[in-house]
Amino acid sequence: MPFHPVVSSLSVAAPADSVGSSSIGSPWLWVASIAVILGLLVTDFAVTRRPHEVSIREAIGWSVFYLTLPVLFGIWLWAVFDSGPALEFITGFVVEKSLSVDNLFVFMLILAGFAVPSPIQQRVLLYGIAGAWSCGASSSRRARRCCRQAPGRSSSSA
Repeated sequence: MPFHPVVSSLSVAAPADSVGSSSIGSPWLWVASIAVILGLLVTDFAVTRRPHEVSIREAIGWSVFYLTLPVLFGIWLWAVFDSGPALEFITGFVVEKSLSVDNLFVFMLILAGFAVPSPIQQRVLLYGIAGAWSCGASSSRRARRCCRQAPGRSSSSA
């Protein structure tokens, strides 16, 4: 693993979950990732505070911006942690992006079904995304808590 002075504290590998596998996910990397995501969410709320109909040019601009971020993160992973984690991330990103395309049609149906006016559709979608993230984080915490409290599970179990 190459040395990188800026991220040396971020690159401490977590203990392996199973034989032969390891993770680059340190607590600092998780904190940095969550902070960036929350920062982007706050920025989105600030940008959409004035409802307007989104033009094709604006939509393409935001799409390019949000597609560039994971590519840059993949390049950073490659530079700091080598090709393995970078390729895993990029592969996961491409799979998730392709699986999420059907959501666009669902969003279109929901917005049309509820007759949401064009100028506020962007804001409505943003509230939906924030709500989905919040529910996902909440259910993740509950699931981890349930797994730790499962009967017959000792504290030394993985």
